[in-house]
Amino acid sequence: MLYIGWIHWNEIGTVKLMNRWINYLTDNKDLVSDDIAVSIIPCLNIDGYNKAIHNKNFFSRWKTWKTNARAVDLNRNFPTSNWKEKSILFVWGCYSDVSGWSCAWSDPEIQALIDYIKSESIETIYLYHNCWATVFWKWSNQVTKKVQEYSKISWYRIFTDTEWLNLSEEQKTWNSMTWAEENNIDIIEIELKTRWGSEWKRNKDSLINSLII
Repeated sequence: MLYIGWIHWNEIGTVKLMNRWINYLTDNKDLVSDDIAVSIIPCLNIDGYNKAIHNKNFFSRWKTWKTNARAVDLNRNFPTSNWKEKSILFVWGCYSDVSGWSCAWSDPEIQALIDYIKSESIETIYLYHNCWATVFWKWSNQVTKKVQEYSKISWYRIFTDTEWLNLSEEQKTWNSMTWAEENNIDIIEIELKTRWGSEWKRNKDSLINSLII
């Protein structure tokens, strides 16, 4: 299984959480059974991270908050059947232009990620964002138990099928969740409640439980 943080460049809390998870597993290796391989990517969007933390407006909201250093939204660079080059999202009361770049699977971060997922035969992905305080997936029964368990322990609300269907088409297409469903991979997306903190206490038991279900 694979855990991923910071795909967008305002998600520093997810990096902190993934680092805490790495440290905890390092100190508690017996939690991982012999038949499970665990991979953790604290920060997928490395160049976006570097650019963001040196941006004078990092502690406020600004137009380029979802992208990497090349102005690409990595979550919309996955090669899906409904991929599109550009879209407009409505987030936090504002419309924002986002780009999946000139073609799908074009950015090195996504190329490397998909190559790794395939080479390691990853079966389950936990992908972390902020800040909706929810757990959700691509309306499929295959991950229902994992979603319900993570929500019950962490107290993050489940993002329902109806809510997903009510999103704009741009918000629910050509992203990691669609790609995972099309490739028969379980993906659970967890939205932390805040941007800045790791929320370790809230996620710790859910993360441990994710190793056994």
